[in-house]
Amino acid sequence: MAKVILPLSLFTASIFLSACDDKSTSEKKEDELKVHVSGDKIFYSGDISEPGFKRVKDLSNTNISTLVINSRGGDIVPGMKLGELVFDKKWSIQVQDYCFSSCSNYIFPAGKTKYLSKGSQLGWHGGATQQLNENIIPKDKNDRERFIVLLTELIETESNFFKKIKVNQLSTVYGQKAINHLAILKAHNINCKGWSYSVDGLSAFGINNIVLIDGEWAPSPSYENSCIHVFDNVVIQ
Repeated sequence: MAKVILPLSLFTASIFLSACDDKSTSEKKEDELKVHVSGDKIFYSGDISEPGFKRVKDLSNTNISTLVINSRGGDIVPGMKLGELVFDKKWSIQVQDYCFSSCSNYIFPAGKTKYLSKGSQLGWHGGATQQLNENIIPKDKNDRERFIVLLTELIETESNFFKKIKVNQLSTVYGQKAINHLAILKAHNINCKGWSYSVDGLSAFGINNIVLIDGEWAPSPSYENSCIHVFDNVVIQ
């Protein structure tokens, strides 16, 4: 299967987009990266980053079957690279407590089998095709043109990634496009930072082979005092 090309130049746009949510970059606290092997599993805890990807890749030649992850997200390009590694190695994914942003976008759906505990949280808030906040678009004409070129490349790279793993790219932005649910919630003073899906909703995007470790999946509908809107039914037009 063809390799998805991830140009280093895309990191610029990737970093802009990874910060494009309701919190500014300065307000975010970076989680300490911890990566280790136990048996046939790699345990990954922390933000999705290039150093994190490299540490997993360095361990990928060992007898690994599963990536066990806890991550609030991170940069888009390392997320796709790690997701592609998981897919190519035919590893399973196990979410311990939470898998948000680039973790849920690219790493979780790439797993051969996806393991969720009763309280495992998944959360999305956008991807390469997301609605952009005006404050992240450069004001300078030359910088803006360069940003648009990089963003166009990033969208194409993300599209190729999802074609490879056979998952609908719309999964990354559905909450922004589906009748603008988050805007409606915000209008009613319901502070949702992102969204998630039911098992049936995930299946609508091609995210299948989900195993519920505890026989049920009932994650908290909020994280750090912000709600996570759940789409039980997904309609793709």
